[in-house]
Amino acid sequence: MLRIILLALVMALTNLNTANAQDYPNRPVRFVVGAAAGSNTDILARLFAAEYQKILKQPFVVEDKPGAGGDIGAEYVVKADPDGYTLLFDSASIMFGNKWLYPRTFDQDKDLVSIIDIPGPPMVLLVGPELKGKSLKEIVAMAKAAPQPWSLGVATTWEAIGYGMLCEAVGLNLQLTRYKSAQQGFVELAKGDIKLVFSAIATAKPMMSSGQLIPIAVTTAERTAAAADISTMRELGVDMEITGWNGISGPRGIQKNVVETLNRVGNEILKMPDFQQKLLDMSVDMQSIKEVERTPELMDKAIREGSEAWGRMIKRFGFKN
Repeated sequence: MLRIILLALVMALTNLNTANAQDYPNRPVRFVVGAAAGSNTDILARLFAAEYQKILKQPFVVEDKPGAGGDIGAEYVVKADPDGYTLLFDSASIMFGNKWLYPRTFDQDKDLVSIIDIPGPPMVLLVGPELKGKSLKEIVAMAKAAPQPWSLGVATTWEAIGYGMLCEAVGLNLQLTRYKSAQQGFVELAKGDIKLVFSAIATAKPMMSSGQLIPIAVTTAERTAAAADISTMRELGVDMEITGWNGISGPRGIQKNVVETLNRVGNEILKMPDFQQKLLDMSVDMQSIKEVERTPELMDKAIREGSEAWGRMIKRFGFKN
């Protein structure tokens, strides 16, 4: 009799979970961001949240949980109820780099379920007013001739990978300076306390527009439409290319039809002309978005390949958390 009662309870809970998933969403959904407010990932998460909210008729709110390269936010989602109401808005730093840098209580390959990924914007190499008018070639020469290594500031592991690529490409010995937020690095760069910063373009745009920070080059293979006046690294003779990456994932156990709903709506959002313009304004690579339907399988592939490439760079330069 007890066995029959327990079986009935399990079936009832299963049916309840299935019914809730089929009715998804019926209450507010959270995008957890493992970065500070105003960061590129935070900006992108808010753009997506607004569109998901319009289509699915429920609030989608963004909650920033920065720290440990984004792993504080990731761990929070891993431990959340897998009902689809707490989701991780991923970054390249979390999914490509952190497994090589931080002790973890979770396995991202087992504990996070891919939903949809989004190609991101390039980095921009920035200098302060004291180097205004200098070319990249001149800046590299000055850095090599300096008695002490110049400092290059970053706020994410993604940007630290850019640091490694730059050092490797031009044979520079730079001091890597890490910040909890991009804005901290911007302030120190504008004051002249550090010499260089790598940042996502969208994050740096306000201070670029005001003239407090000067863009030197972007890290795409070709110039982006939203920053057509900024040269690429390759145009300036430096063989490096790196762009951002973001995605949405849920905790292990999330219902398949919830993943399907979020993926379907995510692809609808990416096809909207107005939304594409917003991504273009952030210098996102729109061509790859237009060419390929974004699937969980494609996201899994991007994570595998990105993690392998970043792991090599992290080991090469001995990056620490």
